[in-house]
Amino acid sequence: MNGEKRPYIGVAVIVVRNGRVLLGKRKNAHGAGTWQFPGGHLEYGESIEDCARRELFEETGLAVVSMRRGPYTNDFFEDEQKHYVTLFVVADRTTGEACLKEPDKCDGWEWFPWSDLPQPHFLPVTNLLAQNFTPAGSPSPASFIKNEMAAMASREAAKALRRFFKTGPGGYAEGDVFIGIKVPELRKLARTYRNEDMAVVLDLLRSPVHEHRQLALFLLIRHFRKAGSEEQAGIVDLYLSHTRYVNNWDLVDCSAHTIVGAFLLDRDRGILYRLVRSPHLWERRIAIVATWHFIRNGQVADTFKLAALLLTDTEDLIHKSVGWMLREAGKHDESALLAFLETHYRRMPRTTLRYAIERFPQPRRRSLLKGIF
Repeated sequence: MNGEKRPYIGVAVIVVRNGRVLLGKRKNAHGAGTWQFPGGHLEYGESIEDCARRELFEETGLAVVSMRRGPYTNDFFEDEQKHYVTLFVVADRTTGEACLKEPDKCDGWEWFPWSDLPQPHFLPVTNLLAQNFTPAGSPSPASFIKNEMAAMASREAAKALRRFFKTGPGGYAEGDVFIGIKVPELRKLARTYRNEDMAVVLDLLRSPVHEHRQLALFLLIRHFRKAGSEEQAGIVDLYLSHTRYVNNWDLVDCSAHTIVGAFLLDRDRGILYRLVRSPHLWERRIAIVATWHFIRNGQVADTFKLAALLLTDTEDLIHKSVGWMLREAGKHDESALLAFLETHYRRMPRTTLRYAIERFPQPRRRSLLKGIF
């Protein structure tokens, strides 16, 4: 047994005050740059509660008045080859004001609502959120669905999804949380829970877990398709006011055309021209992908207009989505597509051009790539 690696025990303190919880950004240790709760190692012979009191005071200056034990997480840091079991304690009452007492370990302490924790999360926080835990102790509206999803989760699938969707530092989905459920399984869940009310949908949509949000969008699409005109307008308003949660390309691509595009088919489309100028990548993608519904109904003018506005965009995911929509528009009006490509050839990103001409025979694609129309 000598030399055998063993997990460490960590204690994390969820400090609750005025409906908010305390988090700080780690530095100079594994997980640097991620947000964590106060806490640290459990010392030999120390109780969990004593560790929580000690670590909280050493790091923040807060003193615990009352606390209760919470859940635990099993946290394996693959890159660092470190393994922790983290025991969570909820401090419902504390005295003092939080201050930064260990600036070499943390950038500072801030208060956040539980529904809006900052990202990226430290791994124990990620794993805690995947358990559907809330510090108030009361279940969320979608807790029964989240619990079912937790049982379906796959660690290996989650690892593959995090890599595929580029959730690492600097990636377009940095900090997104995957638990490892594939789309066909999510669609089955959407059929099973198709009659759940909007409180459940919203609870899922506001979750930090990617699969929860995607299921929410599948359910929202079902609600939209069954709704009357007035209720559809409310669903579109809800969607557009929650775009911060529609924050990956798969979430946009399953919902923008089926909700926003479908609603705007016979209505004023000014909102798309506001979204296309948004500073947020995903809102710009929503604007162009929403036109897929117009294209399928033989209307391509807005696709070309919005595409022209996005040609100078710096994001590769916008280049791809614009090229995709141009290709789809070209299926309905090839001459309009070729005219657009010829007009904008010199300022069009190569990725956009390649996507736009995918359906042409190879000799024609070669000519178009050279600007020969």
